[in-house]
Amino acid sequence: MASLYLENPLEPTLASFSTTKRVEITSVWVYSAYRHLGIASAVIAQMEKRAAALGALHTTCNMPVLVKGRLNALAALGYREFRPREHRYRRSVALSAGLPADVATVAAFFEKELTTRAHRADG
Repeated sequence: MASLYLENPLEPTLASFSTTKRVEITSVWVYSAYRHLGIASAVIAQMEKRAAALGALHTTCNMPVLVKGRLNALAALGYREFRPREHRYRRSVALSAGLPADVATVAAFFEKELTTRAHRADG
């Protein structure tokens, strides 16, 4: 499952296609039994292709910093943190899952510049 937001009125730094050509990849989720197969990376690559075809210049995403392996996987795909980490996720959800709320509620924000044909031709 995955979504591509063109506009995020609550977080325009993540998706504001109409003004900045920035889109947000959200809700990437793979069943745990299949997480070692590279499905999430393939889904993200497909979402990047769709975004580039629309004319987007950047893709963004965010995720809990508690998930170190996924943070490293995003870095391997060419993403970099582009804004400060912040408490974003509900404390009650972290606590009910038995996770430490001080870490499980903190989000890291990533972006990747897309190289579209039109963008490459411009410079």
